[in-house]
Amino acid sequence: LPHASLGQRRSMAKQYTVPEAKVALAKVIDTLAAHMTELSALAADAEGTEVDEKANELMPKVSQLLNSFFSEEGFMPGPMGLLQGFAALQAAVAAEKAEQGGESVLQDGIALLQGALMGATPSAEAVSAMSQRLKA
Repeated sequence: LPHASLGQRRSMAKQYTVPEAKVALAKVIDTLAAHMTELSALAADAEGTEVDEKANELMPKVSQLLNSFFSEEGFMPGPMGLLQGFAALQAAVAAEKAEQGGESVLQDGIALLQGALMGATPSAEAVSAMSQRLKA
């Protein structure tokens, strides 16, 4: 819809069911894990800088790695699609918490990603374990 306002396009963004979100988040984690060495090097280059500066160093590469995935999932291409994709994952957290009485594997996975983007590189074991929990 080329003539839709930005607000209309946002409201039309894809939403995930909890099972879809788990599959999508596992793919995101697996994709980033495959590039962990490169991402860790970028984080190390930003060592000693503020947390938001570390995220700024990592985000262009993360965007590059995840752009095609989120586009294939039905989100806009580029940074806006990345934001929409993560917003859809976050929205699924609330649904999962409601279903599971406050527990959320999705929230745990998102927290792992957020920590990684802030420069707290998780161990390969932690990444693998999270991916397996999402796929269970």
